[in-house]
Amino acid sequence: MKFQNTAVLSIALVLSACGGGSGGSANSGGATGGANSGIVSGQGCTNKFGRTWTAVDGVKQKLEYFNNVVYGNGVFLGIGYGKAVISRDGENWINVASSGVHGGYALTYALGKIYMVGQTGGLADNRMMASSTIDGTSWDNVIIGDSANPSLQALPNVDPQSMSYGNGRFVLVGRDGKIIWSADGRSWYAAANAADLKVYGFDWGTFANGKFYAGARLNVYVSSDGNTWQTQKIVGDGTFPTTGLTGMQYFNGMYVAVDSQGNIANSSDSINWKTVAKGRVFLPVNGNAIVAGGGQLMAVDSASNFTRDGDDIFYSCDGIQWEKTKVPNGNYSYSIAIGDNIAAGVGSTPIFSKY
Repeated sequence: MKFQNTAVLSIALVLSACGGGSGGSANSGGATGGANSGIVSGQGCTNKFGRTWTAVDGVKQKLEYFNNVVYGNGVFLGIGYGKAVISRDGENWINVASSGVHGGYALTYALGKIYMVGQTGGLADNRMMASSTIDGTSWDNVIIGDSANPSLQALPNVDPQSMSYGNGRFVLVGRDGKIIWSADGRSWYAAANAADLKVYGFDWGTFANGKFYAGARLNVYVSSDGNTWQTQKIVGDGTFPTTGLTGMQYFNGMYVAVDSQGNIANSSDSINWKTVAKGRVFLPVNGNAIVAGGGQLMAVDSASNFTRDGDDIFYSCDGIQWEKTKVPNGNYSYSIAIGDNIAAGVGSTPIFSKY
């Protein structure tokens, strides 16, 4: 599938923060989003990237379709339906070798490589772990979910939602409420008490300040090793959270999270939260995400068409003061990644922002 740059694609819910408007034309390839559309609190990232965004003409660059992007070792890697694209500047992209992993994948950067889990695309619909030395030209693939193979210790066939790395372990949480972990990306184990949590499906997962966190609607769960989990108490301030956290990062010595209505809050202990930025005023959608990198945070809304505000991106240098800006042509983000001096995202077209 090639990019369609004549219409905004429709999306209901993807992964895992924040109303309609216009910037430049996505057809021009060099169109920029409007300048800062409103300061939420203080001056925020006045001299940082994130204020102005540019649309990439994916059709002109003959890019394969991708809807998830991650950054590591100076390269953005985009993945979609078994296809891979890379860019060093967020503006110029090229198609590279397929990893063999198809839909339903989760991405993370760790140990100098990009790792992802997804479906093999075969009739058996196994789960595959793939790793790349970041250039996307070669991949190491390992089947991790073949229930017919007794050596895999009856590993549950997880529907991937989010993968994190920390404390020497990969942890994968699933849309189906399952959790698996691995020390090397090859040998995987089911979390000891995941079934006891009685979670229908996880919306997000992250590694923050030495612990793994996973969110499921109104509840948040925490683990130090990815194997044993417990419910995390959440105390809000009346505004945050609305119907649950939809993403979390640890940044500048504090926890920063976004909720289903696009509100952003801080916490010193991941339990007690105080709102620092108000989000949208429409219906809650569990499509918000918050990402960190390049000395700043960005919150995006990847479930925008029902609320007409998915073309806003919130950004902050300190996690306390936030600004928001619109992206080109009413675009919206499936996924966003932040590099050292550049941020890149993908929605109806790829977009980027730099100094």
